[in-house]
Amino acid sequence: AFITREEAEFELERRKIEAIMRKYSRPFKSGKTNYVVIYDAEINMVLVRVAQYHNSGTPVFASREMAQKAIDEIGEDRLKKYWFGVAE
Repeated sequence: AFITREEAEFELERRKIEAIMRKYSRPFKSGKTNYVVIYDAEINMVLVRVAQYHNSGTPVFASREMAQKAIDEIGEDRLKKYWFGVAE
């Protein structure tokens, strides 16, 4: 249940994005090359980075290309707003 319609609509969009991220992701593999999508607030950009030893619970991708496919399908603006919670 949500207090406002806006909260419900925001959560709906966030879950759509999560479904797309999960479609392209795979389980984290410790010590292996895992790619994650991050938001760098300093430069206001969505980036793909390697995470070999720390699983932050976010979707992990087998390659930079798979991560980029997810970004391309979702769109950077939607990722910033609904996944990373960036208000512009």
